Amino acid sequence: MGSSGSKDQGAIAPRSPPPTDVDPNDPRPTVRAWIREINHQIFQQQKQMGDIDQSINKAKQEIKKSLKRNDDTSAKIMAREVANAKKAKSRIYTAITNMKMINAKLNEQIINFRITKSLQQSGEIMHAMNESMKVPQLRDGIQQLSIEMTKNGILEQEIDNVMDQLDDPIDDNEVDEEVSKVIAEVQMQEQQSAVPYGMGIFTFENLIALDTAARQDRQSDTKQ
Repeated sequence: MGSSGSKDQGAIAPRSPPPTDVDPNDPRPTVRAWIREINHQIFQQQKQMGDIDQSINKAKQEIKKSLKRNDDTSAKIMAREVANAKKAKSRIYTAITNMKMINAKLNEQIINFRITKSLQQSGEIMHAMNESMKVPQLRDGIQQLSIEMTKNGILEQEIDNVMDQLDDPIDDNEVDEEVSKVIAEVQMQEQQSAVPYGMGIFTFENLIALDTAARQDRQSDTKQ
């Protein structure tokens, strides 16, 4: 008798049966699943941006070392990598912004479904998804979402021509400008680090302020 009682206490209670009032044709659970997936992608891309920042910082350290040994060629090679990394980071940032907008519009669809009883086509979601396709890591996920959204009536058609949309090469002139900016930035940091402690950073504004103060001191000495 005692053993049967202990078995009853340790037995796993059966799961409650699923609710019977859920409409199998209600698309809102599917939309919520899309939102969760997009939030996951946003989190992953934010981590990717952090990794890119670390790569940029490491590359800048290599640029500093190259400049110290007067190796301009290596410095420019590393600066070009920084320029490419910044471009990739900018694309990811834009994609994250677009994905957040997609989620906002999907939440609107859930709210409006209570009244319309149907999902509505959205050109804004279509545009944002097309823009997000420019990030290679998002390509497969966005394309799959576009198939599901087309079936559910949110998109007019699936997103296609993926490779054409990803073909957005970096302009050489744009990279050259970024190369010059990176090298100038590193050189400025080197100059600032050479200023003795307590003297501050000699920006143009600081030099004007120092010159004004010197003039005032001289005028004060003259009056005395």
